[in-house]
Amino acid sequence: MMRPWLAQRWIDRGDTLALRAGDVALTYAELAGEAQRRAIALQERGVARGSRVGILTSPDSQNSLDFVFWAHAILWVGATLVPLHSKASAAELDIQLSKIALELLLVDDAGRLAELKHPPTNILDFSAPIAPLGSECLPAQINGEDTMTVLFTSGTSGHAKAVPLSVQNHQASASASSMRLGLCEDDHWLCCLPLCHVGGLAIMLRSAIYGTSFELMPGFSAPEVLALLAEQRVTLASFVPTMLYRLLDEADADIRTRLRAVLIGGGPMDAELLREAHRRGIPALPTYGMTEMGSQIATLSPHETRQRTPGGDDRFDTAGTPLDGVTIRIEAEDGSACAAGEVGQIRVSGPMQSPGYLSTDADPPEHDLRFIDGWFHTGDMGWLDAEGYLHIEHRISDLIVSGGENVDPTEVARVLRGVDGVRELAVVGVDDPEWGQVVAAVVVRKDSNAPTEPLLQTLKQACAAELAPFKIPRKWRFIDEIPRTATSKTNRHQIRALFATTDGDN
Repeated sequence: MMRPWLAQRWIDRGDTLALRAGDVALTYAELAGEAQRRAIALQERGVARGSRVGILTSPDSQNSLDFVFWAHAILWVGATLVPLHSKASAAELDIQLSKIALELLLVDDAGRLAELKHPPTNILDFSAPIAPLGSECLPAQINGEDTMTVLFTSGTSGHAKAVPLSVQNHQASASASSMRLGLCEDDHWLCCLPLCHVGGLAIMLRSAIYGTSFELMPGFSAPEVLALLAEQRVTLASFVPTMLYRLLDEADADIRTRLRAVLIGGGPMDAELLREAHRRGIPALPTYGMTEMGSQIATLSPHETRQRTPGGDDRFDTAGTPLDGVTIRIEAEDGSACAAGEVGQIRVSGPMQSPGYLSTDADPPEHDLRFIDGWFHTGDMGWLDAEGYLHIEHRISDLIVSGGENVDPTEVARVLRGVDGVRELAVVGVDDPEWGQVVAAVVVRKDSNAPTEPLLQTLKQACAAELAPFKIPRKWRFIDEIPRTATSKTNRHQIRALFATTDGDN
């Protein structure tokens, strides 16, 4: 048995900086104090070890001190933290909530729940009374197999997937990450990724595991991030490719920081973008990771950015090598292992791997087929070179990754098909230098003579009502017929080519 990480840091690093958010700086003792005040409130509501407690914030407060305080309070009592997506639509929240029974839902805006079909009944507002300052609460005793978090991701079926991760999953992920990046006692990690996603939450959890600190920003703003990096001693950061693109675009000259490593993941990466980042002062490291693996799977190490292949090339067109404890297998269609340089399906395993999705009767039969015989089937295609570096080719599932957010094209298509006047349609991801990919839709009208503009506005309105903003198509084309393969399947390659010959924006 063990104490929650924050409780241990309260004992051994109480006077050390834990986090900074704007003008607020808190030591581990102060952070533990805020967590305990809220832990008492949770216990008064019946929350205990093993309880599942959700957190839902409004989009403009997804990274708040309140989130950090309540999240640590949940973990302090040994309960399971279940962050709901702050930018999710009401329909998407209904799906997430259908996957897991919550003992309690913490919210900062209870009015948002009025839009849900089946809103939770046990709700506690962030502003509810908590125990007085200085109150103490005995931390729970937990073990490595306890489910620590349940995070939601999106897959190829269009259904939200609930990913449980245990204490030891998160511990193994943090340990492997520190082995790859190195660990300094005074590390300070910038967190501008959403805390409701694994990329942001991992920073909060790893800081407590390591006993280091992090810088919490309410969200990403290129000017604000650049100003903070110039003023504060930030040593580590995590960005999606879109953020890196915007930072380089915003800066007029070379960027001077104290950064020693910056993880870049969550979407297709341009090797030239990474090279430019290094030339201009950002030590960007290509990273391949997934929620189901607790975050990182493979990462190029800092010293490898200065190495060359036997042919004289750099490593920026790879995702690095597997982290310690991670095994990557590239499989052919027949299940056999691919040789070095051969493209196949990427399978991964390791101690940070989730035990499998939480399933309900409404889930499709293939829901758990990605966890087989100890391997997680990523749904991606790639290859390992002779030196063990991972190269990502494409996603089997055609999952679109735009600005670090996963978009399932079947989910978008389902909304568009409900609009009167649409005969056929297809949704694809189109490469974009800023976003990595953007969502694009081609539409065949029922009446080919009908004007396109009214229909386009109706389609956009339908998307706005049902989908999170990052899932709404940014590019549109009205065509006479959907391109198809010889087997009558939608030819996504040809559809993407349509957007390559014209901007496709309406």
